[in-house]
Amino acid sequence: MSGHEQANDLDKQAEPVPEEGNDNSKSKYFGLSDDHCPNHGKSKVGSCCGKSKTGSAEKIPRTKSREGSAEKLVGAHRPSQVKSHERPSQTNSNEKPSHRSEEKVKPKSKDKPKSKDKPKSKSAEKSKIKSVTSVKSGMRKSSSGDMKMHKNSKHEMGKHKIGFVGAGKMTDAIVRGLMHVAKIDPKQIYVSAKTDRNLEIFQNRGITVTKRSYDIFGQYDCDIVFLCVHGNVVKGCFKLGGTRPFAFTINYIPNQKHPLFVISLIGGIILNDIKLTLLDPDNPEKYMLEMHRGMLNIGVAYGLGMGALDVNVDSKHCHPVVRDILTSISKVEYLPEQLMDAACCVGGNGLAFCYYFISALSDGGFKMGLNKIVAIRFAAKTLQSAAQCLLESDKHPSELQDSVTSRAGSATYGLHVMDKADCASGFQAAISTAYKRLKELVDLEPITEIEHKVFMGIEQRPNQ
Repeated sequence: MSGHEQANDLDKQAEPVPEEGNDNSKSKYFGLSDDHCPNHGKSKVGSCCGKSKTGSAEKIPRTKSREGSAEKLVGAHRPSQVKSHERPSQTNSNEKPSHRSEEKVKPKSKDKPKSKDKPKSKSAEKSKIKSVTSVKSGMRKSSSGDMKMHKNSKHEMGKHKIGFVGAGKMTDAIVRGLMHVAKIDPKQIYVSAKTDRNLEIFQNRGITVTKRSYDIFGQYDCDIVFLCVHGNVVKGCFKLGGTRPFAFTINYIPNQKHPLFVISLIGGIILNDIKLTLLDPDNPEKYMLEMHRGMLNIGVAYGLGMGALDVNVDSKHCHPVVRDILTSISKVEYLPEQLMDAACCVGGNGLAFCYYFISALSDGGFKMGLNKIVAIRFAAKTLQSAAQCLLESDKHPSELQDSVTSRAGSATYGLHVMDKADCASGFQAAISTAYKRLKELVDLEPITEIEHKVFMGIEQRPNQ
């Protein structure tokens, strides 16, 4: 291979790839040879001083202005960045720096990026903080749409006092749900009851307790009040007072300067009868009152409650405060007031029947050799799976029952035994009997503590 061919191969190997967007990339090495540079002593493709083999300078477009700017950049901004071996040793004062010195100097000038980084970092931190706070505030104001469940409304509930008239199991479940699920401060909760039997439990949780139900409306000035007593308490006010019933709270509730929200969970008593025992009949229009009748089950203690209200929680007839309190611990459905007692039997008492069925299923699995704990878990998960499939598919239970049975299969034989035992009629009778008993409790005299112990078999009835 001749020397000329070797030079051509070197030209192809050493030729750089033109940079995108650089107008000078093509004209930079155009028409230059690979002779040694007389000034730098380098053997590169082309001449860094822009001279050809004959020594005459080539005319390269758009390079003089760039070289001049590079000379200013080298001399004014970072003179120390130009290394000694890159400076021409035998050049005149009029000679300009080469393209290669310009390429090495440009990336090393870090004055501009440094000046831009400092203000950007401070402003970026501030903007990040603002964006995070705005996102959090937006989350608090948002509400999820799953069965009217609003779990991000704690900012609304944190401003209000919540009172309870009655200290039974329903009050205990709601309080636990508000404290552990909705994260309500116990200092915002007030409970009243006539006896000390359950008040000590609430007091140990940091909750304010009292024996006077009037204090919930008067002294403590609560914003939201739950009525969690038996219907015979309200019925007794009518028996004692006649046409003008006695006050439910000894005295009629005071005229508060702020709106008052009352949620009645009393079974068998309509709202109009409750209003007659709470409000002053001489001036009933002076109250700023919003009153509802509802139903909640014990599942509210874990934030998994099922409830009903006499208005739609997203309508104008339901204040956002009431909506936020209820939907933070329960899924709420709309039901008219006249159907609320039936809802109490299905959604409230129905939990007891479901636990009865789970216990029966687990006992059957235990009989067949399963561990007791495993059998209970399987029974509970099976019931949960069945309920979720029913809600998601919108099918009738009988249709889903047919989908899991086969001809002469094990499930078919099991259902046949349940039909012979008339299990369906037993559950239906349980609901109707619970409804009948709910109505009877309204007319009964309040049971005493001794009678309760006798009924439960704890004590014997004293001799008359």
